[in-house]
Amino acid sequence: MGYSCAKCHDQNMLEGVRVVDRTLEECWLSAASDLKVEVETNPTARIFKGVVGFSLKANVCGTCGYTELFVTEPMELGRAYSRSVQSAG
Repeated sequence: MGYSCAKCHDQNMLEGVRVVDRTLEECWLSAASDLKVEVETNPTARIFKGVVGFSLKANVCGTCGYTELFVTEPMELGRAYSRSVQSAG
């Protein structure tokens, strides 16, 4: 708990909370996986676009509920994004 909420300024922050995506949400047997952002490193390809996914985590204010999402591997995401832009360019 090293910082305060950007909205209410309280220091009751819950850091690194898992953000999940559930398939078949209605079913109690649904599979949970981390919510991700994806980059296609070769977006102009017809197939084999080189999709790379990066998990998201959340910092949540325990007082007002304000939530910030962040990527767990930002430098790897940046490298993949750079490859994507170069490939599309």
